[in-house]
Amino acid sequence: MNLHIMYAGSINASKEVLKCIVDSKMCTVKCVLTTKNSPVEKYSKSKNIMTISPDKLDESVRNTIVPLKLDLLVCFAYGKYFGPKFLSCFKYSGVNIHPSNLPRYRGPSPIQSTILSDEKFSATTLQVISDKIDSGNIIFQ
Repeated sequence: MNLHIMYAGSINASKEVLKCIVDSKMCTVKCVLTTKNSPVEKYSKSKNIMTISPDKLDESVRNTIVPLKLDLLVCFAYGKYFGPKFLSCFKYSGVNIHPSNLPRYRGPSPIQSTILSDEKFSATTLQVISDKIDSGNIIFQ
């Protein structure tokens, strides 16, 4: 099964995750959602992947992505909230890749929080995107 996905991310580490997904050829990245002038935007455009950088995830964005018939949203470090209307554009909703132990280290600085807490080990968490940031069901850790 070849999933058609939208990838959402902005920072350099997010670009590296996108590169891994593209290189794996396990799914097709049909569209990238990012911020303007981000490393993710530069990479996705260099690969000729449809790239959008909206200020808001409004109806015009939904109208742009619905015709793509996307299966899944995959997010790593995008930084914006995905509401139920936006998530309804995807057959299987969305998953978030979070670089720490959830639910313990939620929020925008999980790596720093892990280090400041003097943790000996950390994890990467794959979770379902839900209505509250970093609080969806954990798929894998």
